[in-house]
Amino acid sequence: MTTVHSNVQPAVIAIDKIENGIALLLVRWNIQQVEITDLMTGTTREEWQYSERVIKWTLPQLYTSLADVQTYITANQADIVNWAQATDLNIP
Repeated sequence: MTTVHSNVQPAVIAIDKIENGIALLLVRWNIQQVEITDLMTGTTREEWQYSERVIKWTLPQLYTSLADVQTYITANQADIVNWAQATDLNIP
């Protein structure tokens, strides 16, 4: 897992690419807006901070359009996020 800062509000799941029925997904959680102080100028600004993990997700069928894949991912968002969080555990 990586903690990320961005000045753009992130989507919970973003599709990076799809190849041979496997989607490479950027999965984000703990999304919150935080105030950051610029050390050079002393000014503050709002940024987004979140945890992020890149995972491979096997699609259950061959989809013919990106819109169909997005619909599937939206419908299964909770399961995908749970899987990304579970695979982020560091077990000794």
